[in-house]
Amino acid sequence: MGLLKIKLKKTWDSFKRDGFLTTGSRVWSAIRAGLAPVRKGETLIVTGGIGDSARYRAYHQAEYLKLNGEKTSVTTQDNPWLCSYVDKFDKFIFHRVFFDKKIAKLINLIKRAKKKIVFDIDDLVYDPQYLQFMDYYKKMSATERELYKNGVGSEILLDPYVTECTAATTFLAQKLRELGKHVNVKKNRLSVADSKWAEKILHVNSIPREKVSIGYFSGTRSHDKDFETITGPLAAILTKYPNVVLVIAGPLNIHAALEKFDERIVRLPFVNRKKHFKNILNIDINLIPLEVGNPFCEAKSEIKFSEAGILGKPSIASSTGTFLETIENNIDGLVASNDQEWEQGLIKLIENVSFRKQLGQSARQKVLREYINKKEN
Repeated sequence: MGLLKIKLKKTWDSFKRDGFLTTGSRVWSAIRAGLAPVRKGETLIVTGGIGDSARYRAYHQAEYLKLNGEKTSVTTQDNPWLCSYVDKFDKFIFHRVFFDKKIAKLINLIKRAKKKIVFDIDDLVYDPQYLQFMDYYKKMSATERELYKNGVGSEILLDPYVTECTAATTFLAQKLRELGKHVNVKKNRLSVADSKWAEKILHVNSIPREKVSIGYFSGTRSHDKDFETITGPLAAILTKYPNVVLVIAGPLNIHAALEKFDERIVRLPFVNRKKHFKNILNIDINLIPLEVGNPFCEAKSEIKFSEAGILGKPSIASSTGTFLETIENNIDGLVASNDQEWEQGLIKLIENVSFRKQLGQSARQKVLREYINKKEN
């Protein structure tokens, strides 16, 4: 099935599942991104989509490069004039691009012009052997699975001409080095606008509340199994503390063991970027559960930590390599490796308000130092 047909089928499935307004908004955003003007510069980032992955790896990375003196533009692979941009740039970064005839033609033109190609990745989706570890892959429609069956961008990555890669995490970088590539770790960073908006809403007076809100921001439909790993600790906490409320943002199916607490579970829909940050501001504790040891989860970046941290909210995260690197335990967050550590960590955060605030403020300082787009010295 051709890429266009796959995308049309996927869009139709989305209309049936999510409705006209939500899907229509996504389609319009994709069209605008594909038709946006591209100015001549040094680097062009070509991305396969318009979601959070593209936000961080394409648009936020482009902002960082521009702040540090590198003229950079972004476009999507659906841009009808894509192949005409070869003469406008010296370097082309490909992020989660699905290989089709147009991309093949563009790659050949770049190689003929002897210009640089960089493969960028923020997830373990480029190699089909890892799809078995991706829980959501099993739940995808046949149409969606068609997009992933060969690995996202594997044809670009495995081209001998492509020797340089960028990756969001140390884990991904190591996997790419095993293929003989030269790899730089480029962290996912918040944008200047994110930072300014966080600063603005932090100064809005919040209403004191008696309840403690524990929040999980799923983002996509792929985190059911991750969240299930902390079902036991959450059930214990909700039983022990009647004043605790569980806030779930985005699509998520919870385990039956939590259904009896339904009256204390708040569901939030997909929202725009500004509302997303407001929702984070209204929680007290941020949850980042992942399947430790699952290579797909080990590849995940620190986005959930930085988005909560910029608002002074403390996170408790599973002890994947990324979060063991990111979080200094008991200083700017908590890292848990088993049910007991999750439960003990949550108890400490719930009962000790000053500790909770201290961790949140330390997290904010770390995010401001390491995860915000800015001009480097």
